[in-house]
This record gives sequence, C-alpha cells and structure tokens, in this order.
Amino acid sequence: MTTDRLEYYREYEKRRKPRDRTEYYRAYDKERLPEKVEYIKDYKKKNPEKTNSWAKNQRHRVIRDVFEAYGAKCNRCGDSNFLHLQLHHKDGDGGERRRLDSSERNTVKWAYANGFPDVLELLCASCHLEHHRLTDYGWAPYVGQEEPVT
Repeated sequence: MTTDRLEYYREYEKRRKPRDRTEYYRAYDKERLPEKVEYIKDYKKKNPEKTNSWAKNQRHRVIRDVFEAYGAKCNRCGDSNFLHLQLHHKDGDGGERRRLDSSERNTVKWAYANGFPDVLELLCASCHLEHHRLTDYGWAPYVGQEEPVT
C-alpha cells in the first residue's frame, strides 16, 4: 500500500464512530426472552436437586465464612455450635440500620458484603437473649436476678 492509502485509513479510523449494537442486542433479547424463561423453568423442574442444592450450598458457604471471620464461637460462653450462633450488633442499632437501609434484610449477607465490620459480634442464642433481656428490660430471670418491682 502506498503511504497515501495508509494515511487515509488512519484518518478514517479516527473519524469513524464506533458502532453501537446495544439496541440490536436488546431487541434480540426481548424476542428470545420467553424462550429463555421457559427453558429455565423446564430445567428447574427436571433438575431440582441441582438448582436447589447450589443455592443452599452458596448460602451455607456465606454463613460459614461470616461466622469464621467472627471467630466461629460465642464471644461470651464459647459455644461453637453453628446452629446456636447469631450475629449481634454491639452498638444496638441493628433495627435502626435496617430501617435506614432497606437492602439490609439479612445481617449475615450485610456483614459478608461489607467486609465483616467491627460493629457485629457472634453470640449464641442464649447469650444473645440474655443480653437483650438485661439491656432492654433490665432483668433476666434465668440469670438469678429478681424481677424488678414496678
């Protein structure tokens, strides 16, 4: 090629607008959407063990990672049974945080997404209940305190 031809192509490439194919792809996807939906429904009906088990395993993996990040045992009594463990907001603003941020419905997912913040601690169900009874109501009968006289 001659140099004039090369210069022409270089200038052409500079001036040329890139083709935008998003509209084409959107229209194509809209046409195929019913087929995709039907395919997914059929697949889930034929393979329920695969689809359900993957989601279940993913949830369990997230829960395990969060609990292990917080020590995998109760911070007060040392109980390490995963079925007993719960996340507790140290500063007591869990309800307020959920009201402000409607996307935070699940504290475990929130902790995973936000890099395991220090505002949470791991407590077993008994210690968690005891903590809230003592802080919210001022007494817990099973701790040995008498019920407050009102």
